[in-house]
Amino acid sequence: MRYVEWLTAQGAQVRTLPMRPTRVIIVDRARAVIPVSSDDTAAGAVLLSGHGTLTALCALSHEVHRPGRGGVLRP
Repeated sequence: MRYVEWLTAQGAQVRTLPMRPTRVIIVDRARAVIPVSSDDTAAGAVLLSGHGTLTALCALSHEVHRPGRGGVLRP
């Protein structure tokens, strides 16, 4: 929770889901960070910057995340 609050204070838009898909961090629709392994977070991550890849990841993100109601998240 504190991390989400910190991110939003920095200006990030954070969306949550009731299930946990593979974590993806998209920055300004220009870069994405994805884990090397969904099962082992210590395995590292990959930074993606290709236009086609980012277009697909952004479209997937918008499809998976329904518009929220806004407000403060509660645990």
